[in-house]
Amino acid sequence: MTMMGETWFQIGSLIATIMFLWAMFGNYFLYHLRSSILSYSMKLASFVYPYINITFNESIGDSDESMDLKRSDAYAAIETYLSGKSSREARNLKAVVVKDSSQPVQLSMDENEGIIDEFKGVKLSWTVKKNTTRTQSFSIFSEIDKKKYYKLTFHKSHRDLVCGTYINHVIQKGKEIAVSNRQRKLYTNNPSKNWERYKAPEWSRVTFEHPATFDTLAMESKKKLEIVNDLEKFSKGKEYYTKIGKVWKRGYLLYGPPGTGKSSMIAAMANHLEYDIYNLELTTVKDNTELKRLLIKTTGKSIIVIEDIDCLLELTGQRKNEKKKAKDEEAKDPISKMTKGEEDSNSKVTFSGLLNFVDFWPAIGGERIIVFTTNYVEKLDALIRRGRMDKYIELSYCGFEAFKVLAKNYLDVDSHPLFATIGHLLEETNITPADVAENLMPKSLNEDAEACLKKLIEAIETAKEEATKKAEEEARLKAEKEEKEKLEATQEDVKIDESLAKDVKENGVEVVKDDKTLAAESSIPMTEGAIESSLPITATDSSLPMTQGATAEECSLPITQDTAATESSVPMTQGATAAEPSLPMTQGTATVEYSSAMTQAATESSLPMTRGAAESSLPTGQTPNIRNEADVPINTQSNQDSLQDLFSFKSLKVSEISQLRKLPMGLHSLKIERCDALEFIPEQVMVCSPPVQHLYIISCCSLKSFSGGSPPTALKFLYIQNCKKLKFLPLAEKTHHYALLEHLCIGSSCDSLVFLPLDLFPKLKILSIWDCANLESFSMPGRIQKDLTSLEALEIRDCPNLLSFPKGGLLTPNLKSIWFSNCKNLKELPDQLHTLSSLRSMFINNCPELLSLPEGGLPSNLSLLCITFCDKMMLGMEWGLHRLDYLSRLEIEGACKNVVSFPEAELLPRHLNSLRISGLLNLKYLNYRGLQHLTALKILEISCCNKLQSLPEEGLPASLSFLCIKECSLLKLKLQDKTGKDWSKIAHISCIEIDEELCHEEV
Repeated sequence: MTMMGETWFQIGSLIATIMFLWAMFGNYFLYHLRSSILSYSMKLASFVYPYINITFNESIGDSDESMDLKRSDAYAAIETYLSGKSSREARNLKAVVVKDSSQPVQLSMDENEGIIDEFKGVKLSWTVKKNTTRTQSFSIFSEIDKKKYYKLTFHKSHRDLVCGTYINHVIQKGKEIAVSNRQRKLYTNNPSKNWERYKAPEWSRVTFEHPATFDTLAMESKKKLEIVNDLEKFSKGKEYYTKIGKVWKRGYLLYGPPGTGKSSMIAAMANHLEYDIYNLELTTVKDNTELKRLLIKTTGKSIIVIEDIDCLLELTGQRKNEKKKAKDEEAKDPISKMTKGEEDSNSKVTFSGLLNFVDFWPAIGGERIIVFTTNYVEKLDALIRRGRMDKYIELSYCGFEAFKVLAKNYLDVDSHPLFATIGHLLEETNITPADVAENLMPKSLNEDAEACLKKLIEAIETAKEEATKKAEEEARLKAEKEEKEKLEATQEDVKIDESLAKDVKENGVEVVKDDKTLAAESSIPMTEGAIESSLPITATDSSLPMTQGATAEECSLPITQDTAATESSVPMTQGATAAEPSLPMTQGTATVEYSSAMTQAATESSLPMTRGAAESSLPTGQTPNIRNEADVPINTQSNQDSLQDLFSFKSLKVSEISQLRKLPMGLHSLKIERCDALEFIPEQVMVCSPPVQHLYIISCCSLKSFSGGSPPTALKFLYIQNCKKLKFLPLAEKTHHYALLEHLCIGSSCDSLVFLPLDLFPKLKILSIWDCANLESFSMPGRIQKDLTSLEALEIRDCPNLLSFPKGGLLTPNLKSIWFSNCKNLKELPDQLHTLSSLRSMFINNCPELLSLPEGGLPSNLSLLCITFCDKMMLGMEWGLHRLDYLSRLEIEGACKNVVSFPEAELLPRHLNSLRISGLLNLKYLNYRGLQHLTALKILEISCCNKLQSLPEEGLPASLSFLCIKECSLLKLKLQDKTGKDWSKIAHISCIEIDEELCHEEV
């Protein structure tokens, strides 16, 4: 015990001696001498101590020099890197609250705690230390300054590994962990007036928690995959961008109608890349300088979004106009300039300034994505140029594939029997994914998937109807605008005409306005020799060459390739007399040539006239004139009186009631348009001599009747449009007033018209009725059966309440053309159709309640048949098509849902020249047995048959010279690139077109 006590005494004495000497060394040795001794001592120790120490201080800067210390990024990265290992191995831990992180509490080592890390087989020691120093202060107590640091200790043999690789690995890995753990933010820019110190910064932020992903995005899978691959390539492309000398950034332009998912696309991009979003609101940015300041303040791994970029263009243009206007106002009122300080603070960001900064972006660093959105991409010519935006993504209306994604998201269904109906409707209707999603979302716990899908079908059908009405309204407004412009442009001409008419009495000179001049003033267009229907039946519309064996006169249709279609109400058939004979009249020294009024009357009434249907005594475009045989002025009083009595206006257009009370003599054609105050046609129109033969009444909203209850007795042509209150039917004792009428057109008029007695019109040749909402039926008393032989063309369209035709059928043996369209409640066609031996063309469109053809089938001389969108009709042998030896062209579209295989054997007539089938949703196979006997078939078009799998094994008829296939996805796969499985079956056809692309053509 004594020995041990002595030993501890000696050790204590030694320690005390060392401490005394160290204190003497520190206090009395000169600084330079002390530094030299320490330096050499460290070198001496290095031969004995083989380890190297590296310290990483928590703060950057020296508190003695600056009060503005900040935390070291390297220290933070090391702390994050060691956090996981510390929580598993260290005994003394410290909890650190981390802002903006998905892990709000981070565990790290406490003071004087250490752990061992291993890197590439080398063990390295990390410890946390703290330097404690006393600082001077004005207090009686000195302040203690504690500085933490991490100390890395390793053997000197691993110096190159640690300094060259390990430290960079630790810092990089720590930053990656911090990024993955951080809470992503959505930033919005603050108004610049709040940027001063102690107020809001440039950007305010909230946690970004949008759930959108590319899996939930309503878009075609191919396009989604393309975008995802592009984003991933960008996020991993730092070295590549450095290699090619470009800044690590990428620009996207998202464009499409509102509600197509542009905002959801941005959120999906941010979630996929784990980037922050900066939503830049340009209206709060004062000028281009502030814009640059905002963008420079953004960080890496972020998406900068500028929505509705096209609005900036509009603001720029408005500013130019307002600036010019302000200068004018200041010139008038200089004091007003002093009151506009607030107004001057409005945004003055320019589109060019924004685009220039997009090009200048290298100055603010990399790993950023900028996204522009717009609803009107056509306005952004400057942005669209190459090099400014890297990728353009169109987000369009909802397609079938996008709908299936939404159905899976909202209803958790992958398939349903109603999917086929919805797919068909989506092909015909523009509806946004947002609208589809709204209808798919269940509104109550009792709504199942089928109820939601039915609700969506109703919504799409409603959208389709609204789109149709909108298009019609836009067309009407456009037509009214054009008509207004025409009326304004011709006001001076009307004044001149009135002046010239007055000169008839003063100077002996007569002015004759013929029907062609009147038609030129009219708002009703006419293109000679062509027809355009509401159905794609012309060769031009269907991209088909001329049908062999069917002439334009027979079908009342221009079916040559170079014939342009014109809009009409009813086709004019061959043989219809369109012109009155030329009546030259001569008296004295003057000759007046009367031109036919009928040709232009057809123009006014929107009745198309096929080539050869009308011949006038004057060539098209030639104006009837007055000529003097001696080519000298007529100045004698006798000549003046004779001309005044003989010559008058042929055609007249009026829009004032007063004009109707002073009609000129010999009026042949009268057009009354937009007389809003007119309630009845004046008696002057009824009794003028000679009587008016052509009468047009257009857009007279208050008109109720003719004077005396009936129109003029000599009337041959009557056109009524947009006169809802007019009572068309005459009084019982005046039914003879329509005895000479040959052409009758009623459109959007006569709401009181519920039934139409055809016996009123014994001489009628063309009857066209459209948009008469209350019309329910026609009648034809038996006593006048022999008087309806003149009717040649019948058109009924947009009459939703039409239910029936006369019992016993249409007793019109010379009827050549029938057109029924958009009669939604019509269930039966006229009886005895097969007896109409003169019928050449027949069109039936969108009559959804129509079940079948009448008993007896179709007329044997029919050459053109078109049946579209008659959903309840069942195609079969009962149609009697095989008996139609003269049928050369057949079109079936959107009907016959029972058809899986087409055509049945012997269903079609052997002389058929052109066949078009479209929208047969359940069609899977083409039956060769039904095609093999069609030796005259030249043209075949198949469209919108997505279930059609293949062509017949035996191929198609050898007579085919033109084949057109559109939107048949399964069939297209077997024909693509001329190497598909079924290509050999059609290789013999001289002209092949697939999805509007010419795939094969023999020279």
